[in-house]
Amino acid sequence: FYTFCPAQDKAKNTWGKIGPADFDASIPSSIADSSTNGIILSDLGDIHFVGNRKGWFSYVFKRQTRIKVLRKNGFDLDKVVVRLYAPNENAEKISNVEAITYNLENGTVASTKLDQKDLFQERRNKYYIDAKFSLPGIKDGSIVEYTYTVTSNYEVRLPSWQFQWEKYPCLWSECKV
Repeated sequence: FYTFCPAQDKAKNTWGKIGPADFDASIPSSIADSSTNGIILSDLGDIHFVGNRKGWFSYVFKRQTRIKVLRKNGFDLDKVVVRLYAPNENAEKISNVEAITYNLENGTVASTKLDQKDLFQERRNKYYIDAKFSLPGIKDGSIVEYTYTVTSNYEVRLPSWQFQWEKYPCLWSECKV
């Protein structure tokens, strides 16, 4: 015996593949009303485990997010904060940070990449550090995407995942462990 389990197709967003048609895509009114400032097009997470030098396991968390900024009130979407657990010298580490803003200019897609010098860390309290960056070149209608990887020796403290964002509708959210 077997059971057939239908589900949605995978997200069709491929990192760095933005064309003019992506800017024309209309958002159904059932998803976003006229007051919506931005839409999360896709939010993908992947957590897997690797052996570490301490004779145990670390988790590696990779996140890839694509957002369409509809109005300037949605410009807060360009600020990304990644909270890292850092109670001692064995802090979680962020790496492979990439971020790109896409704008449609005269029918062609122009991209602006994050400069690595714009990524900084700030101690939040004795347990956490916030890694922060802002995407450059945000305008009405921009599409932004970012990706990063967090490696942690705290294998029992898996990152939390929100399938729906608090302020913005999310069209696709998936987290694999």
